[in-house]
Amino acid sequence: VLRRMALDRLDHGQLGEGTTTESHLPKAVSGLTSGVSTVAAGDYHSCAIVSGALYCWGRNNVGQLGNGTTSASTTPVSATGLTGAVSEIWASGDVNPAISSTTCARDSVTVRCWGANHYAQISGIESPYVDANLVAPLSSTPSSISMQASTLCAVSNGDVYCKGLNDYGQLGTATSAYRSSAMAKIDGISSVSKVVAGRYMVCAIKTDQTLACWGYGGSGNFGNG
Repeated sequence: VLRRMALDRLDHGQLGEGTTTESHLPKAVSGLTSGVSTVAAGDYHSCAIVSGALYCWGRNNVGQLGNGTTSASTTPVSATGLTGAVSEIWASGDVNPAISSTTCARDSVTVRCWGANHYAQISGIESPYVDANLVAPLSSTPSSISMQASTLCAVSNGDVYCKGLNDYGQLGTATSAYRSSAMAKIDGISSVSKVVAGRYMVCAIKTDQTLACWGYGGSGNFGNG
């Protein structure tokens, strides 16, 4: 049984138990009584893998639930456009869900993403993208993905690729211009096993278990003194 607790606004049914009432105690998510293997939570929506299928609930203003609509749901709905069993999921969000609420899932073929696309973090078209879409034309299916706010990064063959918002150099470029075209390789780093995107920065773990970060470091985010 999947349970979720919230201490904030629930005007979009983020708990998934059929109401918009907040709770300071865990509540069972409606219908997910068995088979739940993974859960991911954005700021205003959540998703879970149930026996290989993907279900999402909560706010859906930019199609982040993946069911082909932009209507919120207080109970889990099935995400469409995926092939075979889903093995991993990611959900992002920020203070402005209109530009940052995105969902990604790894199915039996590739990794697909849908939801907010204000900075073209999913597609080259700068608009909400409702249906599941290939995350990027990489040389192989990404081994690791991370997204936060409007920046999306992925690891493919040990290299890091990013696109989307770049106001603090999250894309590893010399400018702050966001990238709307295909994901581009981050120079100066290789042999990466995992990437994690934050609101203003990105960090990557290398296969030798060392860590590298780039982007905004004004609050000591890099940990380098």
